[in-house]
Amino acid sequence: MTTLRQPYYELSPEVYSALVQ
Repeated sequence: MTTLRQPYYELSPEVYSALVQ
C-alpha cells in the first residue's frame, strides 16, 4: 500500500488519514 500512499494523500488527505487509522 506504500505505492498508494502518495496519490491517495494528494487526492484527499482526509481519506488518507482514515485509511491509516
